[in-house]
Amino acid sequence: VCILVMGIGYLFPIGALWAAFDYWSELFPTHNVEFDVNLVFYLGSLVTVIALCFVEQFNFGPRIYGGYLGQMLCLAGASCFRWLHVSNSVLLVILLTVVLLCSVATGYLDSALLSLCSQYSSQMQAYLQIGIGVGFLLSIFIVTLPSC
Repeated sequence: VCILVMGIGYLFPIGALWAAFDYWSELFPTHNVEFDVNLVFYLGSLVTVIALCFVEQFNFGPRIYGGYLGQMLCLAGASCFRWLHVSNSVLLVILLTVVLLCSVATGYLDSALLSLCSQYSSQMQAYLQIGIGVGFLLSIFIVTLPSC
């Protein structure tokens, strides 16, 4: 159950950022930010995981808790953009900064969750994968349901 729950929360933030098409088109009516969000997220996450490969020792707890906390704070910050009264160019820079921070938090989770899960049976790894799928499904439902 714990591994399943960790999988649900693992990639939920990027799923929520991807699925917020209406939100992004309302905030940025002249700019398609989905490409920018994906590019910054994946580059940030990749660089974080590569950098963490050079760290010899780590504790799972701080990386997992810190990663989830970082993701939650970034999502909360992104949901407050509608109340910022700044130009679109400044808002885009703020958005990409929040996405970069979210990608770093997800990179920490990548390194810890996959390492932790690899120490258990293949059934536990399957639960993590199922949790990741459920997390994507939930993020799409939560973001798109209010617009229906």
